Amino acid sequence: MAEAEARLAQMEAELKRLRDQQATASTGGKAVNPTASAANIGDAIGALGSSGVVKIGLSTPAATPTTGGLQVGGVAYVQKAGGKNLRLRSAPGLDSTVLDGLPLGTQLTLLAGPQEKDGYPWWQIRTSDGREGWVAGTELVTSPED
Repeated sequence: MAEAEARLAQMEAELKRLRDQQATASTGGKAVNPTASAANIGDAIGALGSSGVVKIGLSTPAATPTTGGLQVGGVAYVQKAGGKNLRLRSAPGLDSTVLDGLPLGTQLTLLAGPQEKDGYPWWQIRTSDGREGWVAGTELVTSPED
């Protein structure tokens, strides 16, 4: 654990150095591309992670996971195409405990996700009445169906 913490501290220091360098660098009067720097940092972190000690992914600060229009913080609805209640589960995956069934058209707030498991993209959700859990994202749409 101490070795992992030391590696993490090294990566954080390298990230700070690169950000400082990016902030002061210019090329012919143009700012350095922050995406390119983030990609280089991601490659460096990925290489360190291959040792099995630390595995960290990097993304640009503005990046938000999206799938078919679904995004964290957004609203989704249980689609009517399947004709069945959507199972609200305790965790991502088909082997997790079923907490409840969500009727067609139920409005949901997306809290986290997607997480791939058992061939489905799983989203952590909250219903308007406060129930929370995980649902299969293949059964969600971004607007209510008539």
